[in-house]
Amino acid sequence: MIRKLLRLPGLLLRLFAEDLACQFTLQQPEDGVLVVKLDAIGDFIVWLGFALQLRKHYQTLNFILVCNQAVADLARTSKCFDTVVPIDLQRFRSHWPYRLHTLRSIRKLGCTI
Repeated sequence: MIRKLLRLPGLLLRLFAEDLACQFTLQQPEDGVLVVKLDAIGDFIVWLGFALQLRKHYQTLNFILVCNQAVADLARTSKCFDTVVPIDLQRFRSHWPYRLHTLRSIRKLGCTI
């Protein structure tokens, strides 16, 4: 019980830092579409046909994919996305500085859609 209470200040600090990272805003948001797809390879391959249709619909905008690092190379070779942002899901869940850095970098992309 005492160990859990001693962890509380650190947990609150992490939550506060994550909140600050998510509130970071750009002065001028870019016209872009941000798609978050964190599934594994099989689901990504099935979904890729839909992504091509999305790309056709938003062909004038910057098309950005945030994905599982396991499918990042496949996403890059598909030529469907202008930018691919890979995420190490295990590290994202357990390593809060990595999570903060990732959330901040995604927020800096400043997509409108």
